[in-house]
Amino acid sequence: MKRVQWMVPVVAALFVIMVSCAKTPWQMVPEYDINKSDLLDGATPLFIGEPSTRDLPVAVKPSGDNVLMVMRSRSYENEDVSADYDHRVQLRAMDGTLMWSYPVESGWLCRDILVASAEQVWVLIGRWEGEVLQNTAVVQLDASNGNPVNRFAVPGWNLQYDLTQLFALPEDHVLVYGRRTVEADSTFEAFGVVVDSAGQYVEEWTCGTSMLLPLEDGFLGATARIERFDYPDLMKVDASGNTIWTIERADTVFGGQLNGVTPAGDGDLIVSFWDWMQYRGVVARIGGADGAVRWVKPFETGFFTHMYNPLPWKDGQFLVLGQKSYSSESVRVPFWESVCVAVFDGDGNDIEDDGRIDFWAMPVRGGFEIGENQLLFAGIGGADVNEMAEQWDVAWVVLDKP
Repeated sequence: MKRVQWMVPVVAALFVIMVSCAKTPWQMVPEYDINKSDLLDGATPLFIGEPSTRDLPVAVKPSGDNVLMVMRSRSYENEDVSADYDHRVQLRAMDGTLMWSYPVESGWLCRDILVASAEQVWVLIGRWEGEVLQNTAVVQLDASNGNPVNRFAVPGWNLQYDLTQLFALPEDHVLVYGRRTVEADSTFEAFGVVVDSAGQYVEEWTCGTSMLLPLEDGFLGATARIERFDYPDLMKVDASGNTIWTIERADTVFGGQLNGVTPAGDGDLIVSFWDWMQYRGVVARIGGADGAVRWVKPFETGFFTHMYNPLPWKDGQFLVLGQKSYSSESVRVPFWESVCVAVFDGDGNDIEDDGRIDFWAMPVRGGFEIGENQLLFAGIGGADVNEMAEQWDVAWVVLDKP
């Protein structure tokens, strides 16, 4: 595999050096070595979908030993690329067997899903007219069969709200989170509504971040800079939205936006970022209690441009999958060309006998643990790479931990 060649402008390089010298409590570890062995050789993706439709995963989450997913589909015969997809919430076994399917009502699209309890799945849906979001609601499904048991509009919702995430809170409460428009200057502010298990209003909830990732003791969030797609401040907040710590100007440390997080042991966090300026992924180890940055590890330009949760692998190691988006000529390659994989230890060091490779035709959309011994990565794939531009399905692969 050809190594991606890239050049950093002199001014940008001097800026990085100045920032690094000014902030010395953390360590910049070397880039991940591209010349590694084939960790995923022999792993075969499972393709899920109907032969007559284009199928893509909107969200994929664990549900016990099964997989809960939102699949959006459109007929191959529909050549209107602007046409709406049909959304379906499905529960599938690890071997892809369909256990139940709930079709989202016509005119509505799914924003997020949540396994609220062993008995109930919540589905956040929205309805648009053109580009204007007209309504937001939650459908509660029976987790055993996918039948709807309740439907409610988000309390207090109005046209200024754009709510996109569902999170479980203590006392069987659920946070419906996103943003709302500030009428005075038409800017946005982070905003959420807490509801009880019946969908009744409890309180407003906000912490000043534009996105959230759940932690065992709260959330990791990032504040968005409006004029660019980076995140200057990284924050940890508790379940009530109170700030525990903040890393100011986090983009100067990590190079870009927040993507994923997983516990690292001893209260630390392994966090992944997307460095949009260098077109590469970055991982870092951060103290969960105080936000202290232990180390920062960049990947090579063009690799891990879409990277999700680093996941526990073996013996204190971590595995992460991502997407290769640029060729050696710095030209964007088709999204189905390859997937990257990396394994590193708790200090950010490369693992010599595992590595990163070009993989099957599947850009990764997310990954998570299934039980204690397996990892599942989900995305888009196709049995014939040459036909991926026209035909694709939801795909996932299951890896057994060593």
